[in-house]
Formats: sequence, C-alpha cells, structure tokens
Amino acid sequence: MRGDDLVALDRLDTQSLYWEAKYAAENADDIYHNPDVFKQVRVAQKFDTAPTLGTYEDMEAIIQNGGTELFARVPRDKLEEFYRGEYFPTKTVGTMGTGMEAWKERYHLELPGRASDDTQIVRMALLPDAIVADANKLIDLQIIHRQRLIDHILDLQESGDTWGAEKIRSKLWFITNDVGTYGMARGVEAVTFDSMASVLNGSALLVQTDPIR
Repeated sequence: MRGDDLVALDRLDTQSLYWEAKYAAENADDIYHNPDVFKQVRVAQKFDTAPTLGTYEDMEAIIQNGGTELFARVPRDKLEEFYRGEYFPTKTVGTMGTGMEAWKERYHLELPGRASDDTQIVRMALLPDAIVADANKLIDLQIIHRQRLIDHILDLQESGDTWGAEKIRSKLWFITNDVGTYGMARGVEAVTFDSMASVLNGSALLVQTDPIR
C-alpha cells in the first residue's frame, strides 16, 4: 500500500492532533514525540497493514532484485501478531524519529544491551519499490518546510489575520514534529541513517518466516 503526501494534500487534522499531544505531554519534548499521533498518521496512510511473508529463497530473490536487507528484534510473544500486521514495534530511533528500529547487519542486534531472550531477530527486506528517505535529507526538507510556515504566519499576523495565523500554528507544530512522523505523513515508508533504518510501513516489507541461515 503506497501512501499519499498527506501534508501537501492537507488531509491531516493537525489541530486535533496538536491538542491531543499537548494534553498527553508530561514535558515539553513529549509534544513532539507522541506515539498516538504516530499511530494515527500510520492509519491515515494505511501503513498499518501486514508485511508480505516469505521463505529464505523469497528473501534472496528480493535482495537480488534491489530489496534492502534488514534485521530487527520483535518480542517472541508478539511475533505472530507482527506477521499478521496486528503489532508493529516502534520507538524513537535516534535521528530518524519514531519507527521500527532495524539494522542492515545482524551483528548490531547481538551486541550487549540489544540482545534479549524475550525477543527474536527477524530477517526482512524493504521491497525494491519502497519509498526510502535519507534522515539528513528529510530533516533538511523539514527545516525548509518549517521556515515557509513561519514566514506565512508572520505575513498573516502583519495583515491582521490573527485567526488565520493561529490555524497555521498547528501545521507548524506538525512540521516541527518527530521526523519519522513527518516523513510518514509525506509518504515515506522507511528512513535510513548509516547502517540503521526506521521502518514506517509494514506492507513495504518482506519478512522471512523460516529460520535465518
């Protein structure tokens, strides 16, 4: 399922999302990293769907055809739900914002601090046509977009349109938001940074269900 640019199409009720995040925030930073806002944007994009499941051979074929091999940890008791699209493990993944943390090399997940008996390493691949954004380029786009909105608010204030400026403020909050949430709203399915990835769309994945070799 491919997403739309919900920001350009103005399909997000940013005012409602803003007040929801504001009331739930326990500190100033929480308003920009609200998991419920992330989930609502995922649903709006129809990114909350099941991945494609396959075998080792399927995985090798996808990688040969341009898919990006990734590894992630999923709680063992949630594995079947993950396969069905009913569970999607998310967290704040550094520079990439909220998403499903994944690595291009398996050994990262076996280092002290990441290894866990309660989780299982899953081998998966971003499909060759997945929409992937580099974290730094996405942040640059976010900064440009933010400045345009600030300029728009200032123009409205100078013209005396206080109400118009106030309505734009919720859009400014959303643009300044978690980069993963912002990218997903623009239609991005995964964000990458060095050897890491933050997956946003479960249906952009092929997941290997037989043992990793």
